[in-house]
Amino acid sequence: AATPRSRLGDPTPCPDWDVRALVDHVVGGNELFAAAVRGDGPDWSRRHDGRVGDDPLAAWDPSAAAITAALAVADPDAPAELPFGTLTAGRAAAIHFVDVLVHAWDLAVATGRDGTLPADLATAALDVVATYAPEVWGRPQFFAGKLPAPPGAPPHVRLVTTLGRRADWRPGAA
Repeated sequence: AATPRSRLGDPTPCPDWDVRALVDHVVGGNELFAAAVRGDGPDWSRRHDGRVGDDPLAAWDPSAAAITAALAVADPDAPAELPFGTLTAGRAAAIHFVDVLVHAWDLAVATGRDGTLPADLATAALDVVATYAPEVWGRPQFFAGKLPAPPGAPPHVRLVTTLGRRADWRPGAA
């Protein structure tokens, strides 16, 4: 809601995405993870289908409602089809939580806002990430290669660096 349309073309910490593409990724993720936990067999090739256009909030609201509704009734032990295999709906929800949280950081820093994430959420996300299989890391896999966090870094910095982001990333920085 706080992302002005004038910032949709701005770069993000995700090197291949501007703000519009980042929001499109999360909106598509909301819709497809909702389909996955419902057992509807999502077409993951359609994650980046240009849902956002020039109105990110109009795309976000129904996608957030879809994932919220799907998770409210999901059987956590039911199968959920993800791009890297079939997992339980509970596991899919945990993976989506990490994706949305880290991309919230991406969006915040890309648009010049504070990227500090709540410590409890970042710590919970780190616990989820610690269970990711080794073969999902590094391009062209699903997650960027891990970067080291500075000693004593807060949980949100450890999280974003673990997922391959420079914690000091800012728009226009080299």
